[in-house]
Amino acid sequence: MRNNLLVIFCLLFALQGLSQRLNGQLQKKYPFLHLEKNKLEFFGDSTAFMNFYEKLDTLIFKGKGEINIAHFGGSHVQAGTLSDRMRQNWMNLSPGLKQTRGFFFPYNLAHTNNPHNYKVIYDGFWEGCRCALPSANCSWGVSGINASTVDTNSEFTVTALDNDTLHYSFKKVRVFYIMNDSSFTITPGPSHQVKNVRYDSIAQYVEFEFVKPYDSLNCVLVQKDSTQTGFTLQGIQYVDDVPSLVYHSIGVNGAATYSFLRCENFTNQLQSLHPDLVIFGLGINDAYRPESQFYTKTYENNYDSLIAKIRTVNPNCVFIFMTNNDSYYKRKYSNPNITKVQEAMRNLSKKYQSAYWDLYEIMGGKNSIKTWENNNLAKRDKIHFTPSGYVLNADLLFEAIKLSYGNYLRNQYKSSN
Repeated sequence: MRNNLLVIFCLLFALQGLSQRLNGQLQKKYPFLHLEKNKLEFFGDSTAFMNFYEKLDTLIFKGKGEINIAHFGGSHVQAGTLSDRMRQNWMNLSPGLKQTRGFFFPYNLAHTNNPHNYKVIYDGFWEGCRCALPSANCSWGVSGINASTVDTNSEFTVTALDNDTLHYSFKKVRVFYIMNDSSFTITPGPSHQVKNVRYDSIAQYVEFEFVKPYDSLNCVLVQKDSTQTGFTLQGIQYVDDVPSLVYHSIGVNGAATYSFLRCENFTNQLQSLHPDLVIFGLGINDAYRPESQFYTKTYENNYDSLIAKIRTVNPNCVFIFMTNNDSYYKRKYSNPNITKVQEAMRNLSKKYQSAYWDLYEIMGGKNSIKTWENNNLAKRDKIHFTPSGYVLNADLLFEAIKLSYGNYLRNQYKSSN
């Protein structure tokens, strides 16, 4: 017990020191930030969230268990920089914390922008279909995006870039796809030594277990008979059977809260991710409309339905509700719906004993997106960030998480003395 308390004290001291240094550096470099507001807020009982921290303790201090974090969003998440930086920040929380890449989608197959830290190459013609498009009518899974082909003998390869191979090391891989009699057969390429194969017809994936770890995945599609006419990929999950923190990134350009409600196999596939914490960045596309056409209650109801699906998988899952960033509607004026989003997310935080993080206020409030643009942190469309802006966004969010976790550790340390 004494050794555990000493470790807690040392980690708490390190967190406080890092926070003070980072805040000083950020305030000096970006004086327009409202860092005094950079904290996780709770508008109700925070017990459930403290239980998440307790599970995190078990992983950090005892090396037991697994923490699954799922980050849902639109283009902010699909771009990859925000979620990748968050993944790095979690890794730096504790030197012994093992991390794996978890669930992701090879976006290049769907002819849309891919995160920078892994490369996707392929043969054959592939076509994308995403849940964010009202005109699209596909059968989606948890990723909200499909990539389909009718070309026989097609293949694809996912390769981690050199500086990120640690996160992409895996001994098992799950390939999610529409599993029916008309689907091509998928198999790892000849460079992989397969030890075992397992199919899950409910979640609709095939799991390949390999003889040794890999950091690159090659998959080949084979037409075994004339009844097999095509293949639809819905996502990939790297699996490592060791105590670890797994950060799943799920983003679709243009996605809103109602987009993921269209995904009929969302819940079944989410079972494989089993999130303990979900970071929600959904709202910028819901609110991109005239003020008279945005309804707070409808927005909240969409979140209620989405959370109900998630808590079917894990009743103890907790959430961080990120407000929209400041943005302009049609590049003309500051979007007034942000205040409605803030109200809804405060209500959701209270209802689900979860955290609220006000990016809008932290970045400077109304019209602050112009200041971010002038500092090369936001793009000219006054909605999206530059890579540097996404890195800053992630660092601010993680700083708020560290502060909250540090307060929890402090209370644990006091109660044990």
